[in-house]
Amino acid sequence: KYSCSSNCTFTGIKGEYYGAIDLNNAAGKMKIENCTFEGNEAKNAESKTRRGGAALFIENAADCTVDNCTFTNNKASGTAFGGAVVLDNGNLLMINNVFENNESASYGGAFGMSAQKGDVAPVAIIRDCQFTSNTAANGGAINQFKGTLTCEGCTFTSNESTRSDSKNFGGGAISTFYNSTNAKVGDPSLGDATGATALKNCIFVGNHAYGRGGCIHQLNTGGFVIDGCYFKENYGSDNTNGGGVIFHAGKTGTCDLYISNSHFEGNYTLRNDANASGS
Repeated sequence: KYSCSSNCTFTGIKGEYYGAIDLNNAAGKMKIENCTFEGNEAKNAESKTRRGGAALFIENAADCTVDNCTFTNNKASGTAFGGAVVLDNGNLLMINNVFENNESASYGGAFGMSAQKGDVAPVAIIRDCQFTSNTAANGGAINQFKGTLTCEGCTFTSNESTRSDSKNFGGGAISTFYNSTNAKVGDPSLGDATGATALKNCIFVGNHAYGRGGCIHQLNTGGFVIDGCYFKENYGSDNTNGGGVIFHAGKTGTCDLYISNSHFEGNYTLRNDANASGS
């Protein structure tokens, strides 16, 4: 079974739990292409889990491809997460999409991924997408709780993590934490980059966090691979207890970080003490 939504516009749709589309228990594949999602909102008035995704919510082992779509000014309010898209124990491929000015009051301004206890861990592959000026308390553009995330050839510009009152928050562009997915870090030069989170040939410019990690926040997660990426003028504000680009913490052997073939330029933090650093 294969379903397709093409050349559609979803505007101003508001839901108590989800926004425009809830893809649930799909027996086959779903493709969404050349669509526009603008000004949609997902609320979570009852503080339930697994709620959010003002444009698209994917759950219960659905298999979805999103190609050449635009997501602007979508919002997850209350405790809902994923301002535009949420992946909850499904498979998702996103290609050539634009995410701009999306917002979450909690996690993942543009995209959030998670899974409930006992569910199949989600798998997300994001290629050649643009994330610009998205905001969230944690993970300005992307927040990863569970599963495997791969970003290839993506650009992250001026995204922001806004919360500063907790050590568990940060990542102006990406936050991934408490992810128990078991994925060993390999050497990218040998074609063995198999981290639970992998960033390959991505560009990060001008991202900002009030919490930890001006660009990336990694806490108690599986392996994290950064290969062939470019980081410029990302920064942490006065409250940042961590690097201008990356905050990395966790138990040795369970929270590995591998960085290769990457360039860091003009990144900084405004806090000047033993707990802060430029990168």
